[in-house]
Amino acid sequence: MPLYMRKIESVVSMAQLLEDSEMPQIEIKDLERLTPDRKINDVIGGYLPFVGYASTPQVETKTVKMMKRVNTLGTLHNPSAREGSVPDVGDANDSNSASEENDDAASTESSTESDGDITNAPVSNNPLAKSYLDAIVMSGWEERKDLFRYDLSDTETKIVPGRFAFVAQLNEGRATKKRATEFRIDLVRQDFDDSRFHFGKALQHEALFQLGASRTRTSQYHLSARVRRSPSLVLINVSPIEYGHVLLVPSVLDRIPQLVDASNLLLALHFADESANPQLRVGYNSLGAYGTINHMHYQAYYMSHAFPVELCETRDVVAPKPGCPDSAFVSVQEVLDYPARCLVFEVHDCLEALADVVGKVCEELAERNIPHNLLVCDRGHRVFLFPNHFSHMQAKGLVPEDVTETGVNPACFEIAGHMVMKRQEDYEALDEDMCTRMLSYCSVPDDAFEGILKLACEAARALPHEDIDAAHLDVAIEELKIGKAAIAVEGSA
Repeated sequence: MPLYMRKIESVVSMAQLLEDSEMPQIEIKDLERLTPDRKINDVIGGYLPFVGYASTPQVETKTVKMMKRVNTLGTLHNPSAREGSVPDVGDANDSNSASEENDDAASTESSTESDGDITNAPVSNNPLAKSYLDAIVMSGWEERKDLFRYDLSDTETKIVPGRFAFVAQLNEGRATKKRATEFRIDLVRQDFDDSRFHFGKALQHEALFQLGASRTRTSQYHLSARVRRSPSLVLINVSPIEYGHVLLVPSVLDRIPQLVDASNLLLALHFADESANPQLRVGYNSLGAYGTINHMHYQAYYMSHAFPVELCETRDVVAPKPGCPDSAFVSVQEVLDYPARCLVFEVHDCLEALADVVGKVCEELAERNIPHNLLVCDRGHRVFLFPNHFSHMQAKGLVPEDVTETGVNPACFEIAGHMVMKRQEDYEALDEDMCTRMLSYCSVPDDAFEGILKLACEAARALPHEDIDAAHLDVAIEELKIGKAAIAVEGSA
């Protein structure tokens, strides 16, 4: 029998709330050639800025461990208030991303999404920015503040006392009066539905830039580039959680359902890598794991404090394949002693290999209706995978009332340890025990998790994926089936 739950669709675009005539008027610098009042559905032939990402450099793994301090959105929102105390997250010049001193990077030929009628432009000198992409995201996001549903500087942030150091935020503005609608939570793979909201219905007002591969090894930025095919866009999220909260929508006009594959994940990894800023994390929610918009997208925002899961100890579960170069080896690890059981994948410098392995695992999970979340960190070189059982448990009435009453939806950022509270009383009462109890209901049963672990190991050993023998995955798939059967029995008990 299909399993449904009434939830409020995530409000990420003004188009979900307002008629076109009610859209706030905003001033975007130097973008006279754009058509901000038109739908993204009509973007072909129009003009949007274009960012071309560079080739991937090697980075020191687990750089996030340098970040121990948390800043409230008020201080991030007003850099001058911090008296120049930018967290020490590395030198902006240690990557291949173009700096403001590298004019050649901005003047090279772009991809076929742009033409000869292009204006190259430098970016603003934002003290928080680590790269061209960083500066463009931050400046564009600041220019569109009037489109946000609430003022982020009014939010509060604290560290929850305890060994995990969960980060809690009070964000009363994220509460919405929209009506709850029914979502099917036991079917991760669903057809695209044009009658529901999708990002083609958003306005070009909300788009920051196109994102694509550079034809050179250097970063590119073009102020106004003609859109010639379905572009991958970076949009603002009008219900932001943290500074610079944006959405990455791969090939927006192709109407891709909310399903990870190697291709769209690689774009997200390049986005994080091009930022060159370990404070930027990228997240993904499948349907059934608090993804409520069935149009392929990732979310991203900046936070200076480490997500608790990033600091947990891990255990290696796969050895390098003989003959596999170190640069392409994808490490698979089990995260230890975290309330929501999860895996982490890590690579030294081959983002394609990381996207192949994680993309393959996500495709297999979707095929077997196992909801899941991703958290991308360390500039795209480390990806956490969370099989997420919470919605299923809640729909079956197996989550205690005091947990559900907090209103926390354990999506990609929450399950990683950033708790977003919508009520003052819940924020003040939140303690580590509540956080760990909440996340424990996300964990799939042990046998299902062991099956996913085996699946991940097989995917890592089978690079490149065109050489995969389906028989290699039989054992892992059987374990997954057993796990799903156990879930069904448990839920009907």
